[in-house]
Amino acid sequence: LKRLGLDVSLAADGQAGFAANALCPICHDFLEEVVEVNCAGRHVFCRPCISETERMRNRSYGCYRGKSCPSCRGTYSQIIAAGPLTRSFIDQVKWKCVHVEKGCAFT
Repeated sequence: LKRLGLDVSLAADGQAGFAANALCPICHDFLEEVVEVNCAGRHVFCRPCISETERMRNRSYGCYRGKSCPSCRGTYSQIIAAGPLTRSFIDQVKWKCVHVEKGCAFT
């Protein structure tokens, strides 16, 4: 998975609030392979991030102890593909070029 190095500071003008919701709460980068867990908050993550989190927890505890959401600590039982509305929202966020400090004005 290629990380883009995006953070809220690279959001286009007026997009910071939206951009914050388009970042994975585990890796803090742009959401890729967007999935959601069925906790009460229906939080979204990158598939590789939530899968790795589960793998590490299973290895640490040595047995299954239930799954807790990394965002709210609520329990979940499934990881499912994010719905089209969620994916559309994430795709519509406008970003500045990662080379903006070098003078690139592309958004």
